[in-house]
Amino acid sequence: MTTLTLASLTPLVPVLVMSGSAVLLMLLISFVRSHLLTLLLGLTAVVAAMASMSLVGQNLPAQVTLLIYVDGSTHFYWSMILLSTLVCIGVSHAYVRSAPSFREEWYLLLLVAACGGMVLAASSHMAALFIGLELMSVPLYGLAAFALKNKRSLEAGIKYLVLSATASAFLLFGIALIYAETGSLLLAQWASLPVDSSLGLLGCAMILIGLGFKLSWVPFHTWTPDVYQGAPMPVTAFLATASKVAVVAVLVRLFIQVPLWQDNALAMLLALVGGASILLGNLLAISQTSLKRLLAYSSIAHFGYLMIALTIVAQHGSRSVWVYLATYVIATLSAFAVLSSLTGIKDDTQGDRFEALRGLYQRNPLLALALALSLISMAGIPLTAGFVGKFALFASGVASGQWVLLLLVVAGSAIGIYYYLRVVSVLFQRGGQTLTAGVNVPTLNGILIAALSFMTLAIGIWPDFLI
Repeated sequence: MTTLTLASLTPLVPVLVMSGSAVLLMLLISFVRSHLLTLLLGLTAVVAAMASMSLVGQNLPAQVTLLIYVDGSTHFYWSMILLSTLVCIGVSHAYVRSAPSFREEWYLLLLVAACGGMVLAASSHMAALFIGLELMSVPLYGLAAFALKNKRSLEAGIKYLVLSATASAFLLFGIALIYAETGSLLLAQWASLPVDSSLGLLGCAMILIGLGFKLSWVPFHTWTPDVYQGAPMPVTAFLATASKVAVVAVLVRLFIQVPLWQDNALAMLLALVGGASILLGNLLAISQTSLKRLLAYSSIAHFGYLMIALTIVAQHGSRSVWVYLATYVIATLSAFAVLSSLTGIKDDTQGDRFEALRGLYQRNPLLALALALSLISMAGIPLTAGFVGKFALFASGVASGQWVLLLLVVAGSAIGIYYYLRVVSVLFQRGGQTLTAGVNVPTLNGILIAALSFMTLAIGIWPDFLI
């Protein structure tokens, strides 16, 4: 039995900072309601957690009891989750300012969701995995339905709750099947699963269904466009980035540590899911007139692309997964930071409909350029971070000989260039709301958007900055 000491908890300092800050924020709200104070505490907690990672990095890798394993890859996933949380909290101040009540709880829920994602990304035991997944998901149910007077927001929260519960049931059933085969909930001991185990194969498939829901893989994607469109803008950003990074961390660990995940039947299933996600996500994005729905279908395609890197991670390592995730997260956060600056929680459609975005360059050139840059990056055009991510995926696909999936990536990328550039062209067209007053960007939003845009260009021009 592992003895728990203060020294053994050192690798968990970032998680402890986030969870302690959530408790402190909860107590603060009980006595004093101050929107600005809760914002500052939330930002301070995330920055402190980021800083603490550099302080405890020398003690890695470390097994913290049987539940948590922290190594360099865990720190990468934590960095992506914390970056997403920082941006979502930062753009929330102006966004929820007009909310009639419960503004302070918004930041509390974001901190708790981020803490759950960090636990999920570091889990080495199925109990920790499930606790982390639920700790991340439950606050998001409330956040998705936060705009109480918006029927779409309420619908998004209820839909996400029901379908997420169904996915959790599949996940638990899969865990139970593998436990029946191995007698253990430790991920490391699942490596002993026989490759010809039909019970283990069925369990892995059900776990894939449960986690595939969170990543919006086809055919588990149906919730994504409705929840993305109905949820408040910063919540959609968190769903599209932090929550998916945490689930990818779990999948990478499963692919590396459990040989059964390399079984031919499961590999064929993964290839079909990845290919369907690429084609369906891109094709459905073409006809959208809502930018949120377009980004929802786009994320389905992006995580279909990521399937290429996931299926070969056991042989070629996680680098291509990390590169693609980082470039996707930065571009997506940049897009949603701009959209959050254009609207508020009372009228989310002002930053969502194409017609509302028409002529944005005349109203605020810097916002239009930042949004255009993020969309161009998602399309994978050279000199942006997205191109580096796509190149890393292609290199992985060529190394593993996945030519069919690579052809689908090429076709999907070509379609993606069309619908991303269609949005970019809308930003520079005259008409629509061009003659209305200019858009004033809150200072914090402007700083975050500038930093994300700089990272998008810096990684595209100098890839070693990331690699």
